[in-house]
Amino acid sequence: MPDTHPLARALAAQADAQINELARARGLGRDTFDTLVHKATALLEFAGDDAPVAADIVRDHRCVLRAVARLIDDPTADEIPPSNDAVYAAVLDITELDAITSALRRFGPGPLLGHLNGDDPAARRRDRLGLSFAAVCARAGLPVEIDPGPSGEAGVVGVTLDRWPIAAAAAVPLAPGELEVESRRAGEALRRSGRPGLIVLEAGMLLDWSPINVADDATAVAIMNERLDALMIGVRDRVADAAGTDHAFGLVLHATLPALNAASRRMLFAECLRAVNLCDADDPRIHGFQTFITALGKVDAG
Repeated sequence: MPDTHPLARALAAQADAQINELARARGLGRDTFDTLVHKATALLEFAGDDAPVAADIVRDHRCVLRAVARLIDDPTADEIPPSNDAVYAAVLDITELDAITSALRRFGPGPLLGHLNGDDPAARRRDRLGLSFAAVCARAGLPVEIDPGPSGEAGVVGVTLDRWPIAAAAAVPLAPGELEVESRRAGEALRRSGRPGLIVLEAGMLLDWSPINVADDATAVAIMNERLDALMIGVRDRVADAAGTDHAFGLVLHATLPALNAASRRMLFAECLRAVNLCDADDPRIHGFQTFITALGKVDAG
């Protein structure tokens, strides 16, 4: 995991203290890591022989998660402590891939896991976000396609709203200054798809990653959504100007955010989504956007 990731930067200063605390508290977080190990095993079974590179990556993540679980049980265990970046990458990858494959299993391991062995890191990031968004839509009961057009562009998926086929194009800026570049790229991808649609913006690199300490999971998700709402107000017009609104009529912000539940001493990672229209309120496409919002509201993304 690159050192530039905001979560890695936010946790780095506290890393040693957190590891020591983890080691002193027998059983702390063990259930979480056991669950992730089981999810990794299920992903390996799903990948089978059709996605060997993906299987190798998942297998490496499972080794990291198992090592953490053993060290939680016994700080003196004969295990090399994984780096914080490796642990974070394993937690996030397994969590996201499990959500994708659980909702979109019918597409098979190749289309769902193939992005892991791509040569272009930017395309891999967009594909992951597009698949994550498609999984959310599928859980909301919306028909989805993961290869909706002839261009086959990274991060573009299809969604049907009341028999109206639209597209969703992923934008993944790695720094605030890349917001316009990625938004413009997503807008062009929508035009090439030949469909109106949504821009799905990965907001992780644009957010304040100061630690959230809460008493319960519901409060954590509420605070995370508030942060996304505040960011959405600030970026909406910038995205609309860069992407244009001839095809892009809505913006969806996505982030997987961390919080520490002070009561359970458990780290929570919640997938949060917020949406806002880019088109005017009297635009005919607003009705399709409202259909999408209604469906999204049925999904507990956290």
